[in-house]
Amino acid sequence: MGLFDNFFGSDNNEKKSQTSVDYIRLNLLAKLGEENLESKKFHDAIKYLKEFFELMERNYFPDLNHLIQPCYFNLALSYTNIADYSNSIKFWSKFIDNDKTNFNAYFERMQSYFALNMFNEALLDIEHAIKLKPDRDELYINKGIAYLNMGNKIEARRALLRAVEMGNSDAQKFINDYC
Repeated sequence: MGLFDNFFGSDNNEKKSQTSVDYIRLNLLAKLGEENLESKKFHDAIKYLKEFFELMERNYFPDLNHLIQPCYFNLALSYTNIADYSNSIKFWSKFIDNDKTNFNAYFERMQSYFALNMFNEALLDIEHAIKLKPDRDELYINKGIAYLNMGNKIEARRALLRAVEMGNSDAQKFINDYC
């Protein structure tokens, strides 16, 4: 350490200063991602949230861990809204890896799987969602539609009948038309 390091700053002080800037920047990027998502500026939200994860990867701040899950959620939802379903699935999966009890994440990822005609994967998410909220009749309709797309009319009818039992009249139309 040189004689004037305390006065003029040293490499160590510059690193601490940069670390503080990065800490503030991470908070700002997470907030900008959320605000842009709420404003339906999905591409901007994606830009800020991706930058959040890139910066977090370079400078890990354990006390900012609470931002990771909301950023995964917001990034996945932004990708869903621009119909980039592959990336949507990627970030819903990261979110679900850390929270296996979030109904909305399974439901949204299921819809992305549907959009990509990945019906086996969609069925797995439907089953997880049913365990979390068994009273949601739309899950049984989606299950029936997935089975129909897979050519399994017997299972489709079974799922759709369950939706009918729950009071969903659209399910009966699917049974009449396709089963």
